[in-house]
Amino acid sequence: VSTQSTGDAARVQMVFGLFSGGDKTLKRSKKKKFEPGTHKYEIHKYAKTTLGVLDLRLAVRQPEKTLLNDWLAVHVQDFFNQIMMVHGLIESRMTEEAFPQMSAGPVASYLWMDPQNEKYKKPTAVSAATYCECLFLWVERQLDDKALFPNAGPYNEGAFFSAVKNIFKRLFRVYAHLYYSHYEYVCSIGADAHINTCFKHFILFAKEFELIPDKELQPLEELIHNLLSNHECDE
Repeated sequence: VSTQSTGDAARVQMVFGLFSGGDKTLKRSKKKKFEPGTHKYEIHKYAKTTLGVLDLRLAVRQPEKTLLNDWLAVHVQDFFNQIMMVHGLIESRMTEEAFPQMSAGPVASYLWMDPQNEKYKKPTAVSAATYCECLFLWVERQLDDKALFPNAGPYNEGAFFSAVKNIFKRLFRVYAHLYYSHYEYVCSIGADAHINTCFKHFILFAKEFELIPDKELQPLEELIHNLLSNHECDE
């Protein structure tokens, strides 16, 4: 493993410190935490530790003695926290006037739907700001649902995996919007290396467990190819 690959992993940890003191994040959604002393807390600590010492491609792999569902559940929460902080960098720029519809530039437009919300029972065009607000509240609701994400005990296999894939698919859209509409700004404040590493970590995990369909990744297909190709060259 090269020094550069290990450096990429370290950037994922650094991003938390970089963003936590930056622009505001959505007040409705607070950083989700695991209860100390629980099995998932230990998995979370292990995952954070390996980021500092392992190449990202190795860091996303399921440890031998860890159940797949626990590994997925911990990372859903960790990536949710991470993407909220990434979003915090651009939140003040996402005005209704500038971005009246959630999109990945001209390549894709995203509608919001939530069967449990009377206003969004059908796919509805919303602004980028509203989409992210609805998304973070929706993910938080999924994570708080102990029928989907139990603190301990068995998972509802079908419902759990479906929820994980849906969460990953929707979180990806925040990155898609950022890269098409805010990347110049991200570069201007010197956060591009951190953002790229966070996204690479997210994509490597999603691909390792086939969580996002290829058609959903198409808006960033070239970027993903370049990031992963460079990652392989660094090894």
